[in-house]
Amino acid sequence: GGGSGHEPSHSGWVGSGMLTASVAGEIFASPNVDAILAAIVSVTGPSGCLLIVKNYTGDRINFGLAAEKARAQFGLRVEMCIIGDDIALLDATGKNRSKARGIAGTVLCHKIAGALAESGAPLEEVRDSVERVAQSTFTIGAALSSCEIPGKPDQQNRIQVGHFEVGLGIHGEPGAQTRPFKDADDAVTTLVQYISHRIEEDVPKRGIALLLNNLGSVPPMEMSILADCIRKSSIGSYVKVLMGPGSLMTSLQMNGFSISCLVLDDAGIWARCLLQPVAVRAWIFPVENPNPPEVIPLPSLELHAKFLSSKNDMVEGALRAITEGLIEEEHSLNELDRRVGDGDCGSTLATGARRLNMCLGDLPMNHAGDLLISIGQVLSKAMGGTSGVLVSLFLITAGGSMNRTESSWSNCSAFEEGISVVKRYGGSDEGHRTMLDALIPAFCALPQGISAAADAAEVGAVSTAFMKNADGRTQYVPEEKRSGIEDPGARAVAIVFHILDHYLHTLP
Repeated sequence: GGGSGHEPSHSGWVGSGMLTASVAGEIFASPNVDAILAAIVSVTGPSGCLLIVKNYTGDRINFGLAAEKARAQFGLRVEMCIIGDDIALLDATGKNRSKARGIAGTVLCHKIAGALAESGAPLEEVRDSVERVAQSTFTIGAALSSCEIPGKPDQQNRIQVGHFEVGLGIHGEPGAQTRPFKDADDAVTTLVQYISHRIEEDVPKRGIALLLNNLGSVPPMEMSILADCIRKSSIGSYVKVLMGPGSLMTSLQMNGFSISCLVLDDAGIWARCLLQPVAVRAWIFPVENPNPPEVIPLPSLELHAKFLSSKNDMVEGALRAITEGLIEEEHSLNELDRRVGDGDCGSTLATGARRLNMCLGDLPMNHAGDLLISIGQVLSKAMGGTSGVLVSLFLITAGGSMNRTESSWSNCSAFEEGISVVKRYGGSDEGHRTMLDALIPAFCALPQGISAAADAAEVGAVSTAFMKNADGRTQYVPEEKRSGIEDPGARAVAIVFHILDHYLHTLP
């Protein structure tokens, strides 16, 4: 046990195969003697009791006095191991552990002690094994910010922005040095150097168990990045048992991590103990002989989707007019989107239009189905966000339908199929303030001519300003704030049809 604030340590390790009991004090304060003694008396049987204590003055004194009382007053067999795995402030040899703090490596001692006890090993053997484990464990931590104790005002973070502290304690005690923060690789390399200077030369043969511990508030993604940095470090190839990344010995909300390395024994007993399953919910089951992820070659997605280019001046002219028109409207569409969304609708469409402009000469202009599929493929790569995906879905589906039916632009059912797919995957429909409110009326009116389609798209776009239902970008905006503002996607569809209508009417 020990002070609170290190959860899940130590109560999280109580269960079959690990600890029998845990005693918690106040935040960062040792539990009192009576609480410790009560725990000892409650759980100790004929086989005896082993206390695993982190090397802090309060813990040593309180647990020590409780152990003496348990022996003298209750006649119980009680042994105690003091864990000092923090190497931040040790001398160069790292052999004198009398002043080393107990930190995350204590969890490894818990696990091995529990496994040995579960196997029936006598108390003295468990004690001696844990002491050897403690002497063979080396832990070093680093953080961008220290911890703040709840209810204590005026706590200032001593670590400057853009720096990280190496070797700080799990109660926020100052560490060995402060360095400018470069990146995860540099931080890991710094800690690994502390460890590699102190482990024995035969480590490559024996291997290590490595615990990557989150000290409190490092996001899981960043912990995974740190794990990969360790894998690529000078000790990465020695790791035979990997625990983490995870929160095992925390320091409230400290934004940092620690690395614990246990140099394994020749017989492989410690590795087997760490890998032994336990009925403890907080335990992160280790990985044996972790291997780097397999990277397979990226398949060519263009292999079956490349079409021969062909010329059609009218179709190419129409596409060029549409792309140039969307580029011109970039600012106005962004301004409209800024009022009901994230303000990038115009930029997204303009990015796709610019990319499409660059490859107009390579497209199959004389084959409607192939052309729509090709445009969909270009836009799926060039346009980000939901809009790019939905536009690509519509075009690729409509193009595929034309190819299957060997039809061309007059096949309205192909466009209806594209709209149906957008509805299915986009989860929306007409009347919900999306581009469908202009797209569906436009294609319904298309058999009557392009001007009728453009007029229908315009009416649909204007109508979105007063729709109460909302999907897409406006669904997260309160109704009173979106009322009177058109949906940018629907407005973009209307713009496209107006451009197409104007272009076709200017042809000779």
